[in-house]
Amino acid sequence: MTQSLDLVSLAVLAVDRATSVGFLRLATLFLAQAFDLATFRIMVARHGVIAEANPIVSDVFVSFGMSAVVIAKLALVLLIGCLCVAAAARGGRGVWSMVGGLPLALAIAAGLIGGITNTAAFLRGGSRPADNPSTRVYEPRDLTETRADGPGRPSRNR
Repeated sequence: MTQSLDLVSLAVLAVDRATSVGFLRLATLFLAQAFDLATFRIMVARHGVIAEANPIVSDVFVSFGMSAVVIAKLALVLLIGCLCVAAAARGGRGVWSMVGGLPLALAIAAGLIGGITNTAAFLRGGSRPADNPSTRVYEPRDLTETRADGPGRPSRNR
């Protein structure tokens, strides 16, 4: 009887911890960043890295691959989680409410916005980067040539 009572009290404690506000905040952060990462992976597979709007993420992906993007996301979640725990340990009042709350809110918003824009990008159409003319990389134009109607305008005689 006491063993089943211990299991029940352990289950109640687990449910109580899982429904705490702090846990829900961190779970929301993790899910928002996971949504952004999953949709980024699909978008890059369909349209190429050129479809990524964040230049930092695209550079990390091009330089180091998908594993670096995953590590960066996990590091972000861990860093912000630590800030939230540190703020909660100090009461979460005054400056500590900003230290724990502001980065958390920004990271959740960035994850959701990133996931939504990635979803919009991969739902637009086209199946492969080579098939999609909007993903071609064009060389910058040489603006030193001038037209007859005025200096400083790019030449159309190419």
